[in-house]
Amino acid sequence: HLGEVKHLTMLDVHTGLGDWGSEMLFVDQDREPDSPAYFEHCFGRPCDLPDPSAGAYSIHGRISDAFRRALPQAKMRYCLQEFGTHRASIVLAALRRENFSWRFRPPGTLPPDRLRDAMLEAFLPADPAWRGRMVALGMQRWKQAWKILSELPR
Repeated sequence: HLGEVKHLTMLDVHTGLGDWGSEMLFVDQDREPDSPAYFEHCFGRPCDLPDPSAGAYSIHGRISDAFRRALPQAKMRYCLQEFGTHRASIVLAALRRENFSWRFRPPGTLPPDRLRDAMLEAFLPADPAWRGRMVALGMQRWKQAWKILSELPR
């Protein structure tokens, strides 16, 4: 269904990094050098440009790479939208407990409810104000991206 796509804008939504209720927009500029300017125009704000040579995490096996291989004819721009949740110590503690449980619980058994609940709270806080703000920001970014895409020549 996407074989004739000429322009593809990807918004990859993540949570867990950053201050409570904050939004960061990480732009992948390694394949499309104009992506930072494109997204800054699209969203009306500066975007973050992660640089592994400056200490940023280097991602291997990105979803954007899969789309680039599947749709080589498309000009693809990729932005990772990151919503901040709890402070790093809470998020990392939940990840460590989950990793420990995964490594040592019998195969095929589910993690304990307390572990599942801690992971959910770390990455999808139950706070209604947090959820409302993140949904609103997500919808805002999708609408902005759709507007720019609809203006591109077909």
